[in-house]
Amino acid sequence: MKYLNKTFYIILFATIGPILFFKVYPPKAIKFKSMDFNLPLDQLTDPGRIDLVESIDFKTKSHVIDPSKQVQAVTCPNFDPSIRRYSWTPYSKGDVLILSCSLFEDVVKVTINDQYHNLKKPLKIPYRKASEYFIKFYSSDSTHSTYVVVATPIDFAPLTGRVLDPSKVEDGYILSDFNPANLNSIFKQIWMSLYSFGLSSFSDMFAINKSKFFEKIVIESTGRLDKRRKYNPYFFVLDKYGVPIYLKSNNLVTSNFQKTEFGYTVGVSRMESQPGLSYGKNLVLDSRFKVSEERQLSGSKSNFKSSPHFFYDEQSNNYVLKTHIHSLDKNSGKNIYSFYFQEQNKKGEIIFEWNSFDFFESSLSSIPNSRYPIWDYFKGTSVSLSADKNFVVSSAGLKSVIKIDRSNGESIWMLGDAEHGNNDFTYINDTNSGPSVVYHSAQLSNGNILLFDNGDLISDVSLTTDKTANLNLYSRVVEYEIDNVNMTAEKVLEISYGSNQASIGGSAVRLPNGNTIVAWGSMGYITEHDSDGELVLEIDLGGIVYKAVKVIPSHLMKNL
Repeated sequence: MKYLNKTFYIILFATIGPILFFKVYPPKAIKFKSMDFNLPLDQLTDPGRIDLVESIDFKTKSHVIDPSKQVQAVTCPNFDPSIRRYSWTPYSKGDVLILSCSLFEDVVKVTINDQYHNLKKPLKIPYRKASEYFIKFYSSDSTHSTYVVVATPIDFAPLTGRVLDPSKVEDGYILSDFNPANLNSIFKQIWMSLYSFGLSSFSDMFAINKSKFFEKIVIESTGRLDKRRKYNPYFFVLDKYGVPIYLKSNNLVTSNFQKTEFGYTVGVSRMESQPGLSYGKNLVLDSRFKVSEERQLSGSKSNFKSSPHFFYDEQSNNYVLKTHIHSLDKNSGKNIYSFYFQEQNKKGEIIFEWNSFDFFESSLSSIPNSRYPIWDYFKGTSVSLSADKNFVVSSAGLKSVIKIDRSNGESIWMLGDAEHGNNDFTYINDTNSGPSVVYHSAQLSNGNILLFDNGDLISDVSLTTDKTANLNLYSRVVEYEIDNVNMTAEKVLEISYGSNQASIGGSAVRLPNGNTIVAWGSMGYITEHDSDGELVLEIDLGGIVYKAVKVIPSHLMKNL
């Protein structure tokens, strides 16, 4: 009996001990903050003299590839004498970045972090940890140009990019996120889930959906990622040309990184049981990225888990929190999820709340009820305030953008796929007959609707494609001019990025100078386009990039 008791306690400690450890001690958060963080925007990307360096070629040596050979380094963006900052993502610790510089004759010396280097030899930067290197090229009159190389963590996105026209790229900080799908450390994810959400998250780890749709997302989002490496999810701040200013990974998927009045907000996800159906924490950060509060659902929904894809309105300083409500569908007799959101003021008081089940039946959905374990028929993907202070809601399930009356919750209009039926408009100049699956939408100050259209998602349906159907099999950004009297929607802008398609994620945001910044979801790109839709900046991360915005951060507003 004595030995049985001893065995019991050994088994109990072996079972409970690790869980208690994981709950008390989180895995180490990886972060980087540039020494340039507080520089005014006009100084951040200005190298000084631009007539000293003609070109820089970035190569690397890595034992992961072949330590005896130099290969092209993973850097961002392409070198331009007028661009000050660049990033380098190494393959492993111990890698070396080699810079072969073509200099004009007036250059007499060069320093890296104030250490002199031989002008006749390539410059070498050994990787130790996430850090940055300030390279100065001096002329005979002691004036100089400064270029900065940011060495990112080895588990960050393999960041590459091109600046096509520096003069057309909008000023500001790019806020976004990187999710490497199934290539990140599962052990660290489980550890962080237990630490952040406790044992309630344990069941999610065994409910990961393996449908054809999920497999398609993984293939799309990891196709360009080097499978020899492990990656971690990050939320990050990039300068105007796509070079990191701030990075942080807490080993969980983050999303909806956005600016607030005094800082930022970010959503942190638990491990997802099915794509697009995630729960987590909605965190409010101060200007130094310290967590100041967690926003939670209020009122009768205070015991519900909220979605991490929440929205902050800069005009009212209100928050919109979302969740999925488990319901029994009277039409199909099946368990389904409806889409619910509530608007809160700073005190957490409910200003408005809305449930899709009260206004739209499941029979209107275009999503196959076999795609997910529990049918997410409405699949609300974004919520924003319209120019007249009503709500604009994107529904991937109804293939529509819905303008909702803020006073009673009724639909004012639906801008959707004309062939599917959830639509109130006649389209002008759009051969696609309206949007397909909409992941993000917003009403601009001129009343136009700007949206990210993922395209028709048919890969998870077990049937042959009807070749006579009008299917949109690529993702695009569309702007429609809305005529509320004649109920017409005229396409005035369309932006596509090749013939690629994102099955999940994506956003489009209009910038002050008229440019549009686009996150291409599971395609893994961020691009910026001028007012005519022409590409001026492209950033390739791989992975999933849910959303991207470009803003003037709060701590720099006083410098403008």
